[in-house]
Amino acid sequence: MRSFLLALVASLIAPGLVAANPPTLDPILVGTEVCHPSRRFNALIDALAEIYPADESFNGGYRAAPESFTRLAAQARLPVLPEAVDIRWVERVITYEMTVQGTYQGVPVRALSFTWGLESGINYWSVQFDAPRTQVVLRFGAAVARARQQSVNEWDPIVSIDPVEARLTCDSSM
Repeated sequence: MRSFLLALVASLIAPGLVAANPPTLDPILVGTEVCHPSRRFNALIDALAEIYPADESFNGGYRAAPESFTRLAAQARLPVLPEAVDIRWVERVITYEMTVQGTYQGVPVRALSFTWGLESGINYWSVQFDAPRTQVVLRFGAAVARARQQSVNEWDPIVSIDPVEARLTCDSSM
């Protein structure tokens, strides 16, 4: 009984100390390790572009208003609200970086980033993990290696794991 009361008091005093399990982002991120993202991944990109459109008169960056995150999560069917969405627009290249807590195939995710250039052919995205790089290599390294071996044309997307950071990147720039 005493341990129950101690646990109850601890939960009332410090509810933020017990971390909840982050939601899985697998339905959105499935296929990213081989540069073949899901429809939900593409829907997320479309939602970002619709809610935070590129503005050629703007050159720089800003952080999106948190009030917009509910709309983004609903439209992209995210299982959790983003913590932040940063938009950078420089020389007709736009980058969206979305900080989000979740996991992909059991590996904690920190952020998703999408970059494309209007008329320049730049087009790449990345998944930044909140885990040691070695864990990312162990989980996704074989799939990335197979995808790279199966890439036969110079215009095929190139998937890679960053040599320093725990980041999975797909570059389909032309």
